[in-house]
Amino acid sequence: MTARSPGVSGGEGVQLTDGGAITNGQSGSSAGVIAGSRAAVIQNGVGLVTNFGTILGTAGDNSFGVSSDGGAVVNGASGAPSALIWGPMPG
Repeated sequence: MTARSPGVSGGEGVQLTDGGAITNGQSGSSAGVIAGSRAAVIQNGVGLVTNFGTILGTAGDNSFGVSSDGGAVVNGASGAPSALIWGPMPG
C-alpha cells in the first residue's frame, strides 16, 4: 500500500471513521508507505494498525503517525526492525 495526502498541511494518509483495521505493506517487505499530516487515523471505534513499512506524519510539529480511539498497533514482524512509525506528536 502507498497512500499519501496531497501537500503537507492537513490531510490524512488513511482515515477510517467507524473503527476498523489498516495494514501497511506485507511481512517480508518494507515497501508500504502511508504519509500525511495525520498519517493513519481510526475514529469512532476500536482499531488495529499493522505496519510492515513506513507510517509517517509529514506536517512538522502538528503531525502524527498513528491515532486511534482504542485498539492495538503492531509495528513490524518479529525480527524485522525496518518498520517505522513516526510523527512528532503522540497520537
